[in-house]
Amino acid sequence: MKRKILLASILLFALSLLFSEQLVRVGVYENSPKIYTDENGVPSGFWIDLIEYIATQENWTLQYVHGSWNHCIEWLENSEIDILPDVALTSEREKRLTFSEEPVLLSWSGVYINKDTKLKSLLDLEGKRVGGLIRSSNFEDKNGFEDILKSYAIKSELVEYNSYDEVFMALKKKQIFAGITNKDYGLMNERRYRVKSTPIVFSPSTLMFAFPQSGVMTPLLKKRIDYHVITLRKDLKSIYYKSLDKYMGSITPERRIPKWIYSLLILVLALVLFIFMLDRYLKAQIRSKVLLLEKQYTKQLETENELIEYSRRWQTTFDAMSDSVVLLDPDSNIIQVNKATTELFGYTSDRLLGKKCFEIVHGLNGPFENCPNLRMQKSLKKETMEFKFGDKWYLVSVTPILDSESKLTGAVHVMSDITAVKENEIMLSEKTNFLNTIIENAAVSMWISDEKGYAVSTNQACLKLFGASEEEVIGKYTIFNDNIIKEKGLMPLVEDVFNNGVIADFEMDYDFKAVDHVTVQNATHKYIRSIITPVINKEGFVTNAIIQTVDLTDIKLAEIQLEKHGERLEELVKERTKELETKNTELERFNKLFVGREFRIKELKDRVAALEGRVKG
Repeated sequence: MKRKILLASILLFALSLLFSEQLVRVGVYENSPKIYTDENGVPSGFWIDLIEYIATQENWTLQYVHGSWNHCIEWLENSEIDILPDVALTSEREKRLTFSEEPVLLSWSGVYINKDTKLKSLLDLEGKRVGGLIRSSNFEDKNGFEDILKSYAIKSELVEYNSYDEVFMALKKKQIFAGITNKDYGLMNERRYRVKSTPIVFSPSTLMFAFPQSGVMTPLLKKRIDYHVITLRKDLKSIYYKSLDKYMGSITPERRIPKWIYSLLILVLALVLFIFMLDRYLKAQIRSKVLLLEKQYTKQLETENELIEYSRRWQTTFDAMSDSVVLLDPDSNIIQVNKATTELFGYTSDRLLGKKCFEIVHGLNGPFENCPNLRMQKSLKKETMEFKFGDKWYLVSVTPILDSESKLTGAVHVMSDITAVKENEIMLSEKTNFLNTIIENAAVSMWISDEKGYAVSTNQACLKLFGASEEEVIGKYTIFNDNIIKEKGLMPLVEDVFNNGVIADFEMDYDFKAVDHVTVQNATHKYIRSIITPVINKEGFVTNAIIQTVDLTDIKLAEIQLEKHGERLEELVKERTKELETKNTELERFNKLFVGREFRIKELKDRVAALEGRVKG
């Protein structure tokens, strides 16, 4: 056991010796004030301060490798350096490089021109020379300035330079009409090169540490740098904020207080004692202003941190939405999409950005007549439509984004899959149409009421039976106000249908002309049988009733006629019976006479025969 502990201790000691002498190669290029070499050729800037602090904490030995931006990127891809600071995170670079998890700075890019040059819009760059940093995300990458010009069909000559210094120098010498750079370099150097910024800003980006994907030390470097960035950002007195204030707290050099002023103040204070009290007062005022500026700066940094976190959360939420969500500018150009959109259309976000919404969704060169986006631009209200895309149905909604003056600044285009709902609607519509066809063509009179007893639908057999039209009864006749049903004492049966869901079945002599709450010109008088069937929903409530009516008038008349014929037949039977009884009496009397006569004839014959026998004898 002791031997194992000893071996483990020796191994840990050896590993500590190994990492204590770790050599880390760091790429350096010119992008003042964030990273650059000073007049003595020494690497300087915010990123240098940050990596040197981390190296001290981790016992790393830093070896700086200086070159152009293009060289640094190539070295990093080939694992010839281990770290490259100040790299904007893009989807294309993530395929070739490894980035730290924690963002370090937020940045964006802008267009700069000469002091005596005018630039009102991007259209003014048509046919002009525009300079930018070779292989930079704001110039050549997807969504960079080159893509922006293409999306507006602007043809400019793009000129590549190895550093932003070369870009501004070319701009100063009027070798190019406009130059592209990031916000920090531009603000720090615009006065030095006598150039000015324009309102055109684009390409917001997150600046990170980048590492070679196949680098042996990449996992360790990434983990430790992320740890220190998180720790430093939490401490407002850390090297992170001190260096940020040192290099970018006062953006332009002329805003810094020159050192000779401080020397002059010390000399004046030493020679002129009578202004001592005034000096104290001024210091108090300065201290108050400094404290105020520190608070404002601290609040600005906290706001920046919150914006970074908010941006990350917003993107996570945006991509987590199951519906396709697209952000449009006022000209219907796609400026942002979520993950569901790329999956729906089968394109990467880079291929979708800058396109018109009607190009992607409908494959058209212009908006179609009923386009909800076109309607929204006129109404400045949410517009919707349903359409079939492939084998699915979608509900498209376009909601305007308005500024404080109610001017359109963009729109949110959402596509929600409603295939299941649409199929149910179609199925329900088909069933409803089928049912309506059956009801309409049924020979039996049928009408449907709502839960209050009002007629809401009827078939032709019903209208014909009662001699009414739809205009006379639909929405007007209600069974609960039928005075005929009330007079005949049948209303409790009707109420039982709606209150308890019980089927009612009754017959009555029904004169529709006598119903006092509707006016029917050709109303009929019939003897009918009505069957009222309740329609009950899932909650157990009666929502409708189906009333089927059978015309019993002919049957009733036949029964009356049959009853009359029966009575007449009984009379005839009685008369015939009486006649038969009379005839039977006469027949019996005749029969008696006839039988007696037969007996007398026979007796006479016998006596004649006896006499004849005597004569012969």
